[in-house]
Amino acid sequence: MCRALGAADLKLEAGSVTPMRFWLGDDLLAQVPEYMVGVVVARFARPPGDSAAGWAAELLAAAVAALPSRLVPSESPEPGAAVRSDPRVAAWRDAFSRLGINPRRYPSSIEALATRVTKGSGLPSLNPLVDLANTVALRHLVPVGAHDLAVQTGDLGVRLSRGGEPFGVGGADERVPVGEPVYADATTVRTRRWVWRQAEAGRITTTTTEVFLPIDGFRGRTESFVLAAAQDLLDLLSSLSPLSLALYRLDADCRSVDLGVLPSAGRPDIRTLPVASDLRAEFTRLAASPPAERRELYMVDQPRSGGPAAPPVTTDDAAIQEILERTVEIVEVRADLEKALRAGQQLRVKLGIDPTGPRIHIGRAVTLRKMRQFQRLGHHAVLIVGDLTAQVGDASDKDTERPMLDAAQVRENMRSYEQQIGMIVDVAQAEFQYNSTWLNALTFKDVINLAKHFTAAQMIQRENFRNRWEAGERIGLHELLYPLMQGYDSLAIKADVELGGTDQLFNVLAGRKVQEIYGQKPQNVLLMGMIMGPDGRKMSTSWGNTIFVNDAPVDQYGKVMSTNDSLIIPYLESCTDVPLPEIRRLAADLAAGQAHPKEVKKFLAWHVVSQYHGIDAANFAQAEFAQVVEQRGAPSDVPGVTVPAGETRLADLLLATGQAPSKNHARRLIEQGGVEIDGARIADVNATLLPRDGMLIRCGKRSFVRLQVR
Repeated sequence: MCRALGAADLKLEAGSVTPMRFWLGDDLLAQVPEYMVGVVVARFARPPGDSAAGWAAELLAAAVAALPSRLVPSESPEPGAAVRSDPRVAAWRDAFSRLGINPRRYPSSIEALATRVTKGSGLPSLNPLVDLANTVALRHLVPVGAHDLAVQTGDLGVRLSRGGEPFGVGGADERVPVGEPVYADATTVRTRRWVWRQAEAGRITTTTTEVFLPIDGFRGRTESFVLAAAQDLLDLLSSLSPLSLALYRLDADCRSVDLGVLPSAGRPDIRTLPVASDLRAEFTRLAASPPAERRELYMVDQPRSGGPAAPPVTTDDAAIQEILERTVEIVEVRADLEKALRAGQQLRVKLGIDPTGPRIHIGRAVTLRKMRQFQRLGHHAVLIVGDLTAQVGDASDKDTERPMLDAAQVRENMRSYEQQIGMIVDVAQAEFQYNSTWLNALTFKDVINLAKHFTAAQMIQRENFRNRWEAGERIGLHELLYPLMQGYDSLAIKADVELGGTDQLFNVLAGRKVQEIYGQKPQNVLLMGMIMGPDGRKMSTSWGNTIFVNDAPVDQYGKVMSTNDSLIIPYLESCTDVPLPEIRRLAADLAAGQAHPKEVKKFLAWHVVSQYHGIDAANFAQAEFAQVVEQRGAPSDVPGVTVPAGETRLADLLLATGQAPSKNHARRLIEQGGVEIDGARIADVNATLLPRDGMLIRCGKRSFVRLQVR
């Protein structure tokens, strides 16, 4: 059984609600093991009336107006596309599909609600409790149900239908087919197709005094939004002066809870979201402070993976040494981290990624690869998408002030992040969090209380800031706050280890400091060396010297082949899984002149492509490179261009096929010897030819077309 989260710590006078057990069915969890529900239960002396109606309606109207800005933008102009593609809604579409429910025909309640709003239909105000539930659903894009406890018959569960069970809506009775996920009490199905449609019985009315509000989601995918929504709902309901108020959490590890006696609420003095025991004293101190100054810290509950159970933690000596040493330049504190690894303690390993651009390059992938090493030993990966920090921008590696991004740019950049991360990390075993969840919850006073533990001198003495200061260049105050934001991320998710590049040293040490301030054990730190781009400068999207993880295989192979020879060994160590003894042997052979850099670079390029695209793609890319670059042949996918029959000047033909933007440019290409026809170079600017089907024209090193004559 599960108890109300935090209820034992409130020590307040108890109140009663209609006795009921709420439970999750083993049959449903067997098919969707990551399913979870946060449940808010409230009891009122009398139904919230007219005095609350206007306030709740205003909140709902504001949530309706703000919804478009909360969605991840979609490239499709189709109405509702942005709702369907949002990761929180996509999680429900995936789950529906797994259970054989067509999400287009039967969208989840949150998809239907949000789609209606985005189409401009709005939402009517029904009553304060329903309006608040809809407000929270739209704010966090999670399904929020609303049930009147007093009209339930027996216990309420979420399970698969047994077949033929009645479901009443709109004055008609339906029969639910076997195997459909439903909310159901002892006699009647209350909600069909999981979170699709609710029956008439049990709906919230103007006479409801006992309300049961489930917030459904999935561990590892929408968990942080469920918890944030629960906190939001608790805040709103507490403003209505309930007699009792409690929060429960159910999932595969905690499948049922008995309701009946709840802690009295009014307004809880301590947040009912669960927190680590060593932070209870801090919450107690905050609860004792004057209400006008009190601010409860937001902490993420210890979420589990969204997929199957994580493998047991292993303590393989060679793997631990590789984690601590391969590509690693800084460890803080090594003795403590090594002790935890060898003891088999499962660690929460944090990596923050700011979506300042839409694509991830192999330099940024180094820390993701280190995260995968931790996962292989059974440790828990926590990936923080910096949707708020990305708007500020980390200045750690910048010698000028970086422009602030707006929320829409960040959302657009985030569109394919999970897919790209999934090319490296086991996302089924990873926990995704968005740091706006807790950073947006902080007040200005919270920021001041955090900032007082740091000094301006500490910030300015950082090398890049010091250089800008001495050069008289602008340093924005918002830039100085970035380390505090990143540090607070570590506190919020209770990180044991943080990964990063060496340019992140100040920020990750700030995380240790913030955790120490609030009573958490400071995280250990692993920082990897910076990866240079093919041109020898630090790999950076702004410099255009990047190799992206989702580059096409042929392009990715070619970019690696264009790198400086001095980068071969660093790339092998940081960007591939080639065993270290093999890398050391290749390094020795190169140094002794017993291996040609080009051949070792082919070995490197093949391994980079194979780990992102597979062995077949790597083999194809290698063969294509040999054919096009080494043998000066045509690529296998030369586009066909249709041209008129009849003799024509070569310069006019280059213009017609799009290989030259103007006749003058075409003439220069020919004069410089950059044009070949079927492998024969043509240098006569006045040359004419008779096009034929299959004729191959090459301009420069990479531009090919094959003619089709009409």
